[in-house]
Amino acid sequence: IGKGDLTIGQYNLYHQNPTPKKALNQIIELNADVISIQELNSDWAGLVDSIIRPNYPYSIEEPWDNCCYGTGLYSKHPFVSSEIKNQYGIPVIYAQVRINEKVVRLVSLHTYTPVFPNQTTERNQSLKDVATFIEVEGLPSIVFGDFNIVPWESAFQDFLFRGGLTEVACGFQATYPVDLGLPLIPIDHINYTSEFTPTQCGSLTIAGSDHKAIYAGFSVKD
Repeated sequence: IGKGDLTIGQYNLYHQNPTPKKALNQIIELNADVISIQELNSDWAGLVDSIIRPNYPYSIEEPWDNCCYGTGLYSKHPFVSSEIKNQYGIPVIYAQVRINEKVVRLVSLHTYTPVFPNQTTERNQSLKDVATFIEVEGLPSIVFGDFNIVPWESAFQDFLFRGGLTEVACGFQATYPVDLGLPLIPIDHINYTSEFTPTQCGSLTIAGSDHKAIYAGFSVKD
C-alpha cells in the first residue's frame, strides 16, 4: 500500500482460520498505518504478540474464545484515546489518533449477521448508534469493519447520511464469501467524513479467511 497521511487495513480473519500465522504475516506486508482485525481468536495471542505488535506498538483489543466477534485495532500512531463499547453484546472499538496536528476518530466494528429478525434490528441500530456518535462528536472520522450489510440497503444509506459519511469508492468490491471461490457481496466497508480525501483503495485475499481484506489511503484536508 502506498503512503498517504493515513492508511487503513480492514481484515476479517475468520475465527477458525486454519493458517493464522500466514494470515497475520500477510497483514503486516500491506504496511498500513492502522489495521482492524475482526473475528480475533484468543488462541492467536502469541502470534499477535510476535507478528503484529512489533510493527504496531499501539493497540486495543478484545479477543474471543468462541465465534465470532473478537476484535482488535493496531496502530503505528499513538492513541490519543481508546475504548471498547459493548453494543448489543458485540465489542466496538472507538479510538483517536493525531494526524497532521489534527485529532482523527477511528471506529472499528463488526455487526450481527442478519440471520434472525432481532439480529437485523440490532445490526441496524448499531450502525445508527455509530453514525449518531460521529455526527454529535464532530471530529474527522473513519469508520470501518465487517458491517454484514450491502451498500444498497436502506439501513446502510441511513448510516452514511446520519454520520455525514461517504463510502470509499473502489468499484464493486465484493468481499464475501471467499470460500465459495468467488466473493459475491460487499459487506466489509471503509467510510469517511468530509475532512478526508481518499487516495487509494483495494482488496486482497487473506489465507484461511472467508472474507477478502480491504484497504484505503487518505489525505487529510487542511
